[in-house]
Order: sequence, then C-alpha cells, then structure tokens
Amino acid sequence: TRAPPENENDGQSALKRPKVEELEEDIDGKMHMEDGDDVTPLEEKATLETWNDCSWDEKIASQHPDWIDRPPFTVSGKRYLQPGKSIEQVLPSCPFDALKDECRTDEWMKRKRKAAEVAFDKGWKAIEDDNFANCQLNESEVKKFFDALPYNLVSFVSFDVLGIYAKDETHCYCPCSSKCVMWRKQFDLDGVLDNCQIDDCGNTFKSSEPHGLMQHLETKSRNKKGLHFFVQLYVVELYGPPYCGSVGHKGLYPKSSKSHRQAEAYEKKIMVRAYKKLEDELKQERRENEKLEQEVKQHEEDFKQLEKVSEDLAERLKDQEKNAKLLNVDVEQMKELEKDMDSKRIDQFYQSYRGIMRGFVNMIDMG
Repeated sequence: TRAPPENENDGQSALKRPKVEELEEDIDGKMHMEDGDDVTPLEEKATLETWNDCSWDEKIASQHPDWIDRPPFTVSGKRYLQPGKSIEQVLPSCPFDALKDECRTDEWMKRKRKAAEVAFDKGWKAIEDDNFANCQLNESEVKKFFDALPYNLVSFVSFDVLGIYAKDETHCYCPCSSKCVMWRKQFDLDGVLDNCQIDDCGNTFKSSEPHGLMQHLETKSRNKKGLHFFVQLYVVELYGPPYCGSVGHKGLYPKSSKSHRQAEAYEKKIMVRAYKKLEDELKQERRENEKLEQEVKQHEEDFKQLEKVSEDLAERLKDQEKNAKLLNVDVEQMKELEKDMDSKRIDQFYQSYRGIMRGFVNMIDMG
C-alpha cells in the first residue's frame, strides 16, 4: 500500500495549468491546448505522488463535491482549474475565504496526522476489547483509510471556519458518503467501503453543520462495527481540547449543553480577535495609502520642478548655440568657455561683446 506524503507544500504546482477555454480533444480523448501542449486534469494532477507539488486550491478543487460540472470547469468528465482562478472564485458559495489561517499550514496537517494515528489506535483497541463483535473490517484497511483521512480537505470545512455567517457552518460531509467519492478515488479507498457495506452512506448523507455530522457518526457507530466509529474518534481527537481553548469545538456538544455554551463563548472571543486584527490591518492600510498619496503629491511637485528646470536648460542650450554662432565657435567650445565663468559673468561678457560689435558696426556705417 502506498503511503500518503509526509510533508505538505501549499506552493503553486510545478505542473502547467491550462487555459481551459482553449482545450481541444484529440481522437484518443487526450486534452491539449491549441499550441499542442498536453493538459493534466485535476484528478490526475492531485495524486499520492504529486500531492506536495499542488497548491491548496488544486487539492481541494480535485475533491470538492460541488465542483461545477460544465465547461470550462469540467471538460469530457475531467476537472480543470482555470489559470488565475482561486477556489473562492470558482465556488463562491463555499466558505473557503472564512477558513482559519492555520488550516492551510504544515503544522495543521501534522496535527491531523497525529489525530488520525491516535484515533486508529483507540478505535482498534476498543474493537479488540469487544472480541471483534460484528466487526466487518480488517486492521490494514482501517489503517489505509486513516493514513488518507488527514488529506480529506472537504469533510470538515465547517469545523475550521470562523463562523461569522451561519451558512458557513453547513459544509460538512461524511467521508463514507458519495460526497467524498473523489477523495476516496485519489487514495484508492473504495475497496475499503466495498468490504464494509455498513459504512457506505451512499447519497443518504448530504452537507451538514458540525452537529449534524456528529449525530450521523454517533448513530452509525453505536455498535463499533465500522469506519464511522473511527471517524468519530478522529473528529473528537482533532477538535476536542485544547482546540478552541480548554473546551473544544462547539459542534462536539449538544446545543443545549453547558460545554456547547462555553465553546461558543470561546469562539466569539476568537471572532472578536479576528475583527480586531482586521480593523488594525485596515488602519495600517489607510496609513500606508495616506503616505502613498503624500509621496505621489511630492513626486508631482518634483516633476513640475523638473519641467521648469528642463525649460531653463532648453533655453540655456538655445543661448549657447546663438552665442557660439556669434563668436564663430562650435557649441562644445562654447561649453568649455562657460565652465570657467559663472552665469552672471557670462551674461556680462555677452552684453559687453554685443555692445562692442554694435559700436563697430555703427562706425562702419558712419564712415
């Protein structure tokens, strides 16, 4: 069994992203651009081998159940993320812009992998303690599923948002449902569900808020028969204390419980901090804009001064040409002559010279 990659890298993919509107299909069904370059669809780009070379947007676009099933987003049944487009632009109804910053980091991925490891150990021990009663799983299949679960980017989105808007909290999907079929194909997990029919949710589970997903997992895992039991342990391990302070995520508790109220209060504190941070960033942006406006104004004044200097220089050049002709020398000789005299002496020199020449001309006329 191939293991998922150890390290996350959210940098841009080294693979070229196509201009989907320019895609053409050849006789073998292979996609390429008008200039002949081959194009890789997201399903083939975001695989076990290339996972670390893909951007976060490419990864989640390759898995998301709400991907737009029409050109230019889907061509011949394959997904393509247009160049310059973010996942927020393609799926604006999904709350990706409300995700907490930590959820796209390597540290968060490490925490997810650790939660999966702990949940697997706890779950398998519980099944062993029950002497595998009614269990339809084997250890290697569960391990394979949990090695891949941290790389499921769509199932728990609404656990990871700030929760500013209620609609942002309605995007949870059971990993065993048809909503996560693309993720299971990426990590070769469909065989696990085939061997454990009780875990196949099919189309029965739609998108839900965190409470709805937890209720679903609780119902399906009461007899510890399958993967839902393990997924429930994973969610509790990942989003329980110390996540969201000493309580855990509010979605783990009944809405009327004290723990839910405490978790909700902590969440509001996080939101206040986020608002404060945003307010500080806006203030800083205003200060930078004001500074930029002052710099632009100063540059405009400097430019006007340069224009004035340029006009003076142009006028001086004309004078040099005129005076050089008067003295019967070239302009370069005129410049050398002026180096030894300041502007006031130069003007006096030319005035005296012109006066002498006028007097000489008058004498000739009188003679």
